Amino acid sequence: MTVVAQPAVTGVRLWRPLVSGSAMVFSVVLIVGTRFGFPVATVASAAVMACLVSGWALLLGLPSHQGTTAVLGVGAVAVLVGGSLFAQDGLLWLSASVALVTLLAFVHQLARGDGRPQLVESISASVTGIVLLASGASLLPAIALPTGRSAVLVVLAAVLAAAMADVGGRWGRSLRTCAVASVILGGGAAAAVAAWAVTGGPAPALAALVGGLAGGASHAVRQVNSVLPRMPARRAQLASAAASVLAVGLFTHVATWLSTLLK
Repeated sequence: MTVVAQPAVTGVRLWRPLVSGSAMVFSVVLIVGTRFGFPVATVASAAVMACLVSGWALLLGLPSHQGTTAVLGVGAVAVLVGGSLFAQDGLLWLSASVALVTLLAFVHQLARGDGRPQLVESISASVTGIVLLASGASLLPAIALPTGRSAVLVVLAAVLAAAMADVGGRWGRSLRTCAVASVILGGGAAAAVAAWAVTGGPAPALAALVGGLAGGASHAVRQVNSVLPRMPARRAQLASAAASVLAVGLFTHVATWLSTLLK
């Protein structure tokens, strides 16, 4: 009997410079928007969300590309309205927007005329996209808080620095090595920003903790997406980069909450 040798699993993902570079650019765009104030931050968030919306269905290979993209487009508008126009009310209106758009995602699946193949996969992908958009939009209510803007800058600095750990895949570094590097880079950048660049935000030690978690989470999103069959497409790569940045929006509220609790 002939035994076919199985390839060794190395845990190494293919490094795509466009994904890592775009994640860094998106982080800078949001940092600049945050520094220039609420209206600019809203426009910056919309630009990053547009990249997610345009390529999310392609990235995941969903059967109903146009319908899912339309649902996510409506979702982006809804969470931006909920997160910006009603920012002073915190996350109340944002959560209501998420609920309505999630309902729309289910209605879209029921209305499909193709027999709804891959129904569970399509719904899961749509809801995940909505959650990512909501996480990104949650930056806007955070900016409206006294300490929130500093927390946003700390978290985005962590994501920006952690993206540099992706380059480890270029030289065949293991997933574990790159993940540890992303946590260290994210925590270090967050602590540095908290200590020297912002005031009224989290303490450097707390910033390092939250920044390490945010940097590691952002890196993990890119690594999970890196093995998807549609990743060679440019729009898919931009969507992956946008997802990795938007995913950490809620970390800003963790930083703000812990800062208030520890004072």
